[in-house]
Amino acid sequence: MVDMRTSLALACGLSLILGLSACGPDAGPTTPAAAPASSARTAGGTGTSGGGSGIEGGVVAIDLVLTGGLNETIKKTAGTCSYDEQSAYFAFTSKEVGAKSDFDLRVDLGSMPTLAVHAGGDSYTALKAGSKGTFAPALPKITFDVDAPNFSGGKLHVKGTMTCQK
Repeated sequence: MVDMRTSLALACGLSLILGLSACGPDAGPTTPAAAPASSARTAGGTGTSGGGSGIEGGVVAIDLVLTGGLNETIKKTAGTCSYDEQSAYFAFTSKEVGAKSDFDLRVDLGSMPTLAVHAGGDSYTALKAGSKGTFAPALPKITFDVDAPNFSGGKLHVKGTMTCQK
């Protein structure tokens, strides 16, 4: 039989493997996310990396509706993004878009494409592989119409687009 500490350790380990969030008393939606090594995040979230690497970066044009665990309609340009022919990273926080709820949203299109939303103590996750609905990257744009469940049985529906702008 698995005890509560083992279950928590397994959940935290899975979250860390997926790059979703830190675990522990100080973890939360305002903990900044580190961009994948392949991304070209720069101060202020704009610009492109030099050296002819092919990585394009900038800010995110967001047109999303979140329902279920959060209820927000977001139409704003904010956050940070970067992409190349092999990977992409999009991120923004609720403060950057003026949302009522406290959350952060990240999309990592590396080896395991993932949409992750962290709100309070909840983490909602949708993996491109096996998702029902739409999780369609056509860079620099990603289109969503997908449910992102959490470990406690709740879900968040994400619908709309995110576009990386230089």
